[in-house]
Amino acid sequence: MKNGSPAFQFYPADWLSDERVISMSMAGEGVYVHLLCYCWREGSIPADRSAIAVLCKGYNGPGIDEALTCFVPSRKCGRLINRRVESERRKQENFRKLKQLAGLDGARKRWQTHSTPIPSAIAKNSSSSLFSSSSSNKNHKNDSIKVEKFDPLFEKFWKGYPKKVGKEVAREKFMILARAEKIPELIKATNGYMDYLKSQKVHKNFDQEPMNPATFLMKERWRDYIEFRYEPPM
Repeated sequence: MKNGSPAFQFYPADWLSDERVISMSMAGEGVYVHLLCYCWREGSIPADRSAIAVLCKGYNGPGIDEALTCFVPSRKCGRLINRRVESERRKQENFRKLKQLAGLDGARKRWQTHSTPIPSAIAKNSSSSLFSSSSSNKNHKNDSIKVEKFDPLFEKFWKGYPKKVGKEVAREKFMILARAEKIPELIKATNGYMDYLKSQKVHKNFDQEPMNPATFLMKERWRDYIEFRYEPPM
């Protein structure tokens, strides 16, 4: 099986704090990254060690055994998979489906909320320029109203976020999400990220540096923490 997406997200902080990775030799880390790339592209890697050595360009050292501790047998094909890769694959697929549904829902709302069907409205106004000065000024005014509406929400986010750098860049990214009506999800994700940082400190004794706020807000990074909840030690 070939994966449709050409890339998966890689988080250096998670990698460097993972106990299994920390215990690997540099050779083991290199083999692990190499096999993750194959697993992402092909959907799995061979279960046969000699076949894996071929994938590793003839390397047949102990680094292979170290890396293989991070893979498990697949019930579907008898080959090896990586749970983190599969989780990322599902997230990307779910995100694509959500975007498709959001696009369809947005189109439906636009058709239903116009008293005149959209094609008729376009035909009626086809003689006017889409870039006339009055239209442009109206759009700028609306953008200004939206920024004023969402600015208190951003200030609340900024006050609670644990790292204070790049405020204006973070504000810009926040406004993009706000206009896309992502605030409820973003609130859950921010709380989840706070729980994640707390969990790292309590369970792994690792005081992880928080992401820059703009980094958290861009490229859907925040989505990774929507469902995360802190679980206190037993």
